[in-house]
Amino acid sequence: MSIIFSSNKEIKNIYRFTLLSILLSCGIILHFIDLNIPVGGFMLKIGLSNIIIVCSLFLFGWLDTVVISLLKITITSLLEPNFTGITLLISMGGAVLSLIIMIISKYFIKNNIILTSCLGGVFHNFGQLLIVLIITRVILLLYYTPLLFIFGIITGYVIGKISNLIYLYLSKFNMRKL
Repeated sequence: MSIIFSSNKEIKNIYRFTLLSILLSCGIILHFIDLNIPVGGFMLKIGLSNIIIVCSLFLFGWLDTVVISLLKITITSLLEPNFTGITLLISMGGAVLSLIIMIISKYFIKNNIILTSCLGGVFHNFGQLLIVLIITRVILLLYYTPLLFIFGIITGYVIGKISNLIYLYLSKFNMRKL
């Protein structure tokens, strides 16, 4: 199957918007699947929806990825039964720090998806920990730092490997020209 691109800019924009919408939908679905996977403790998640964020960053660029990430967090937070403003703030803190680091990593480490994902996983955890520390002012939470660092690397690696496979498959369709 091959995708034929029209020279008509409107068709390309519609196609791009459709692909980004599909990625956002997949991210939301993966988020709720992730909630049902038991991992070590109450605050640990694999972060399956970050596959979509990493793929988006490498396929469509940083601006589209920021939009997808913020929309994904907002929509999933509003759909969760335990929604509070604090959980939204914690999610945003992790996502913003992670996105900044992954965007920098993508451009300075020359498109290494797995390393970018590992850095994103670690800094996502640190961003969330930082927000929790600011809110609670409980310094003892810093004892979680080594666990969050190791877990961020492991999950970042897994997410990076999966993202790399998806990226290699989707890059055959020449989406960079969108």
